[in-house]
Amino acid sequence: MTVDIARATLRVAIAHSAPFAREALMTVCRRRGFTVTGAEETVTAMVRHSREHRPDVIVLDSGIEDGPIESRLDELTATGARLVVMTEDHSPEQITVLLSRGISGLVALTSSSEHLADAIRAVADGTAYLHPAITDAVLEEWRTLRAEKAGDSNRPAALTSRELEVLSAMTDGLANKGIARRLGITTKTVENHKTRIFDKLAVKTRAQAVSVAIGRGLLTGLDLPVYEPDAPAVVDHDTIILDDPTPEFVNLNAHEIVDLR
Repeated sequence: MTVDIARATLRVAIAHSAPFAREALMTVCRRRGFTVTGAEETVTAMVRHSREHRPDVIVLDSGIEDGPIESRLDELTATGARLVVMTEDHSPEQITVLLSRGISGLVALTSSSEHLADAIRAVADGTAYLHPAITDAVLEEWRTLRAEKAGDSNRPAALTSRELEVLSAMTDGLANKGIARRLGITTKTVENHKTRIFDKLAVKTRAQAVSVAIGRGLLTGLDLPVYEPDAPAVVDHDTIILDDPTPEFVNLNAHEIVDLR
């Protein structure tokens, strides 16, 4: 049996606020053949860890709790590690901010463990990695900008597909928590989308945003999921989907989960 020496010596650290998510991500990385130097629950602790243990790659949850990570990424990249960020916010604005801060890889929170492993290997090799869903968001924004430059008036306000989904949920009268549950995102992400929607529509309140949306016909043809306030956790043969109050993290293939006791 041959051993992939480069992969076996690739050192990975995990930064995530949720203890179970840290354990699960470490397990996935080890099963993929990576050396795990450890896991931390804050950016501050990860900066210290990276300086001491010198991981090649840090896998970082964008929702980590000690402050917006956009303002802390410079500290992490200064340690010499390359960064893979897990995010549920696929908006072009968020992607642009993260990429401009020097990260090397972006994976969606709905990614499989194989996508995460691919991202780790890619950034360790000195290349960039974007999850397909995030690539789609970037391309959508590029097409929007091209259409605006060409004077295409059929794309008012240049809202992204996710912003349109949030706006539609607002027209249904859902509060932030209800919007988050409907779309499978956090309330913090809902707030971020609302801020961008208000800016793009030049409004200051939800009522104004709904009025503009209806008046411009922005929501025609959207196919959104039904709101189920008491939906239980769902487990299928391939993925594990965790419902509140368990923190969200990368959906791991069921065969990757082992007994962590």
